[in-house]
Amino acid sequence: CWSCCAGGEELNPPPETFEQLSVGNSWGCAITATGALECWGEDDVTSNHVAGAPVSGTYIDVAVGRDHGCALDSSGSITCWGSVSFHDGGPAAPSTGVFTTLTGNFYHYCALDEAGYATCWGNNSHGQIAAPPIPFAEISAGNDHTCALDFDENIHCWGNTVGTGNDKGQVTDAPAQITIGDDLAAGFGPGDTVECSVIASDGTDTSAPEFSPTADG
Repeated sequence: CWSCCAGGEELNPPPETFEQLSVGNSWGCAITATGALECWGEDDVTSNHVAGAPVSGTYIDVAVGRDHGCALDSSGSITCWGSVSFHDGGPAAPSTGVFTTLTGNFYHYCALDEAGYATCWGNNSHGQIAAPPIPFAEISAGNDHTCALDFDENIHCWGNTVGTGNDKGQVTDAPAQITIGDDLAAGFGPGDTVECSVIASDGTDTSAPEFSPTADG
C-alpha cells in the first residue's frame, strides 16, 4: 500500500499471504490464505472499524465502506462491524440467507445468494439498495449506485436517483446488452451506439471506436 491516512496511521498491511482485498476510507481489510480476516489503517474510537473487525471465523469475501465493513464466511453468512447504522441506513447485515459473493462501498452493501438473487442493505437515500428481483452472476457497489450482470450478460444499474442523480451517466449509460466471446466483447452503449473490444493475441485490449447503427449504416 502507499499514501497515508489523515491520522498518520500506516496503511501497510500485516506481513501475511492474502487472497482477497477491500479498501475503504484510509483503511483496508484482507483475507489471508487460511481464511482469517486482517484489517489495518485509520481507526475511530466511535466506530472501531479496524480494531473491531472479527477475529475468529473462516472468511471467503470482504467489503469495506467508510467506517464499517462486512465479511462473508465459509458457511455463507455475513457479519458486519464498525458504524453499523450505515449512515442511518437500517440493519447491519442480512439475518437470513446463504450468500456466495459480497460487495460494498461508502454506505451500502449487496450480496448474491446461491440462486443469484441480490440482497442489499445500508443507506438507500439514492435507491442504491433497491435491487431488481432477478438472478445475477456478478454484482458491484458504487458510491450511491449499484450495477449487476445477469445470466443473459445484460448489465443492470440502480440508484443515484435523487438530487443530481446520474450526473456522470453511471446508471443509464450501462450497456443495454453485451455479447462476450473468447476474444471479443460487444454491446450497446449510450445513445444506441455499439461498443466493441477485441483482445489481441498478445493479450492487448484493442477497443474499436463506437459507432451508431443508424448514422453509420
